[in-house]
Amino acid sequence: MFIETLGQNGQERCRVSEADCAAINDLLRQLNPKAGERTVEFIERQLEQINRNGGVAVIREKNGRIVAMGTWTVVPTLMRIEAFASEVSFDQQHPEWRRFLRELGQYIINRAKRAKAERIDLTWNQTRPGYKAFLELGFTEADTRLLRLVL
Repeated sequence: MFIETLGQNGQERCRVSEADCAAINDLLRQLNPKAGERTVEFIERQLEQINRNGGVAVIREKNGRIVAMGTWTVVPTLMRIEAFASEVSFDQQHPEWRRFLRELGQYIINRAKRAKAERIDLTWNQTRPGYKAFLELGFTEADTRLLRLVL
């Protein structure tokens, strides 16, 4: 098992295989069963933008199959440098999903620290598997409410 950031391997262009695309689609559907199918081209275009201020961290098994992923973004503001973790998903059927989630969370924390972020915001539901793993990594429930405007 190993962790990497998709598209940050020194290539001129972000490259994603068909197998990676299929695994990413499976993981995104765990977050939202209605999530549309992403193509290789779409994912590569998105990675070019995401990788400017963050990345998509993936955990691969020895055979190369992606079994967990999470997008992290660093955003400088006038008050602080903030990081956001989103689209964190993992193969819930895999016997080692808890370890994957802890290692993925720690990877995102380390990347945010390297970027000098003061905090990481993560939207997670107590009913979703893995909530306790994030608490063990040091995440706490914020005392604010998230407001969202769907455009």
